[in-house]
Amino acid sequence: MCRINLIGYKTPEQLKAMQALNGLLQAIPSKTGGLIAYVTGQGSPLMLVHTVNAAASAAEVRTVFERMGQHRTVYAIDLPGFGNSERTEVTC
Repeated sequence: MCRINLIGYKTPEQLKAMQALNGLLQAIPSKTGGLIAYVTGQGSPLMLVHTVNAAASAAEVRTVFERMGQHRTVYAIDLPGFGNSERTEVTC
């Protein structure tokens, strides 16, 4: 039997204090733990996704997020296990 552990769970207060981008902070439930998305602007939607490296987070796309948020609705997500999103550890 496998066991799934959530790692990196943060309270809403902790998330707000660690907010990487200046925008609306949204938590998105998923099978791999809670994802974090930042939203700003109005208009046609645009999704920004950070790179995958040791210190990746939505903060990497800050310049594009702020600039495009002047013309479009911009979503920047922290992928599972990165930034403020949770990650899961599965042990069997």
